[in-house]
Amino acid sequence: MKKFLGIIFLVLLVSGNANAKTVKALIENVSIDDVKSKLIDIHLNQDYEIGEETSNKITFIKKRKGMLKNLLTAFVSDDVTSYDRDIFNLSKRDNGVVVYYKTEVFSGDEVFKLDSDELADNMQKWLDGFVKKNF
Repeated sequence: MKKFLGIIFLVLLVSGNANAKTVKALIENVSIDDVKSKLIDIHLNQDYEIGEETSNKITFIKKRKGMLKNLLTAFVSDDVTSYDRDIFNLSKRDNGVVVYYKTEVFSGDEVFKLDSDELADNMQKWLDGFVKKNF
């Protein structure tokens, strides 16, 4: 178990210096406000809070559940509580909106950018499903 925790700790430490993987999707014949509205509905129903919102960006924050998840980030941060952050940047095109999506974990002032290929694949599947279901 100690070896496992050590590996997770090193992954979190290294991933803090990496660039987060970003996935994207084109949603045709919609406005940025339509996309943001759907994102807000979905995330608020999953206990996220809106962290930041501008005309072309929206960020959602949710407290991470589970002692193990919070302890892992406590090794490199003074704060034991950690949060998931989903970041959506929206870019208007002539034929619709391109949605750029990335996720990260933060605890206090420390940000851990998640950059695994498996996570990126899951994020892309989620984003593709979001587009198919809502537009």
